[in-house]
Amino acid sequence: MNNRKAFTIIELLISLTLSSFIMLGMIQAYRNLDKCIDRSRQIVDIDRNVCVLFNQMERDFSQAFIASLSKEIKKDEKSGKSSDEKKEKASESKISKDSKDEEKELVAAKDFFIASVYENETIRINRKRYELFKNVNFITTSTLQVWGQKRIRFVRVFYELLKDKERSKGETVCYKLYRKETTELTNVKMKEDEYATPSDKKIHSIRTYLVADNVKDFYVEFIIPEIKEDEKSETKEAATSEVKELNFFTWGDKKENTGKLPQRAEIHISFWNDSLTESKNFQATFPFYIFTTRKEKEEKIKEDKAKELEEKKAKLEKTLQAPEGTEATSETQPQNPNQAQSAKLPGAA
Repeated sequence: MNNRKAFTIIELLISLTLSSFIMLGMIQAYRNLDKCIDRSRQIVDIDRNVCVLFNQMERDFSQAFIASLSKEIKKDEKSGKSSDEKKEKASESKISKDSKDEEKELVAAKDFFIASVYENETIRINRKRYELFKNVNFITTSTLQVWGQKRIRFVRVFYELLKDKERSKGETVCYKLYRKETTELTNVKMKEDEYATPSDKKIHSIRTYLVADNVKDFYVEFIIPEIKEDEKSETKEAATSEVKELNFFTWGDKKENTGKLPQRAEIHISFWNDSLTESKNFQATFPFYIFTTRKEKEEKIKEDKAKELEEKKAKLEKTLQAPEGTEATSETQPQNPNQAQSAKLPGAA
């Protein structure tokens, strides 16, 4: 018999074991690569959504302003008024005009920029207490327009954070951020008018957009400098002390922020991935360009003071130029320039 060379059973087992280890390593490497590609794709999607969101919010916040929405309400002469209404009107007339105007401005100013938060939804970030954002409402010139369509440039914008009930499970809470826009500037609550005509509904419709989903946390902090002025000084210049910053998560509910715009807004937002297992945090700062800075305020005070001095000088010059026993009024001056010339000629009566 011829002796033929072949692999033994032990050699075959060893080779199969080594090849299985190599195959398992390749499969695990493929799985890790697939997870890495999937994770990078999710990160790219989140970054793209964040860029779009921050770009739109920066446009809206930077172009926010306080508009003049005062309207004169005409009285209906035909409608009668009860005695109670007359009494109320008589009591209101006793209030001074200045206090009335100031009160109206404060009440109206609350509707120009409003921000609120969810109650009992707080968190600490770097030893600082943050309150969960709920909604913000303001007037801006950053409108979402369609090409070739004429629209009003002034709009009221409303950002609202709502809970996503479908994706929220147990302690894992997921939110959606909506942006609403309407040309009806007085529509503070962003509600459709049931009694409006179809044409008005079409013109002043409320356009709603989903600007962000899979939101884990969203915090908006509004900042304004605390400027203290020395009212006793003659020039009314700002005090030389350091300017402290006031931070608010709500706006329009305190005396310090009523009728004003913030200087800037700091955004803290975090997004879930598709499986709601990991989150990624983002931060941004948006300035308000309509905000009056301290330097501009000091310059305005100086200009007002200079105008007051010029007016006083002009009045003083008028009183010095006027002859004794007469007043420099339009009645004593000749209305016709020919009459003034005839009065200077000799022999004139």
